[in-house]
Amino acid sequence: MSIALEPPTMSTENAVQAGERKEEIKRALYILIVWTTGVILAGILLVLLSDVFASLFV
Repeated sequence: MSIALEPPTMSTENAVQAGERKEEIKRALYILIVWTTGVILAGILLVLLSDVFASLFV
């Protein structure tokens, strides 16, 4: 006599994962925005200060 176990329903299984997934996505987007902003600011500073940096190596 075999007893078949019912798999968990999709709604209960995804409910927990959906909340966790949203937090991961928010964190990843935050890191991406901060990283992109930092790279853009560094590029602007390099352009503005290129003469200063060039004079260091001459």
